[in-house]
Amino acid sequence: MQSPTDEEVRRIIIDSLTINSCTIKALEYTMEMVLETEDKDYLRELESKIAVEYSKMDDVYSMIEKDMLQLMHQNHEVNKNYMNLLKYIRKNLKIIDWLEDIASKIEFARLGGTL
Repeated sequence: MQSPTDEEVRRIIIDSLTINSCTIKALEYTMEMVLETEDKDYLRELESKIAVEYSKMDDVYSMIEKDMLQLMHQNHEVNKNYMNLLKYIRKNLKIIDWLEDIASKIEFARLGGTL
């Protein structure tokens, strides 16, 4: 049974930090939306940026999940640390999903239209 190399673990951790960055950027864009009351084009731009961060985060999560599952399959064991990291990342996905929802509601409140 072969354990994951330090380089494999390091790469997964670095990729997971990308997810944190996406969540923080989406939060910053959402806070800008709350403060912006006049520029309707800027509101749309911010909502679009949040959607881009969500998409990037989702892509990185899929890649990390695939890599972790392959490593666990190769080692014929479930690694508790990997499972905890996936759980943590899924929580970030929930946060960014809520931010997308908030951004949509702000846009609706400021610009009108349908959700």
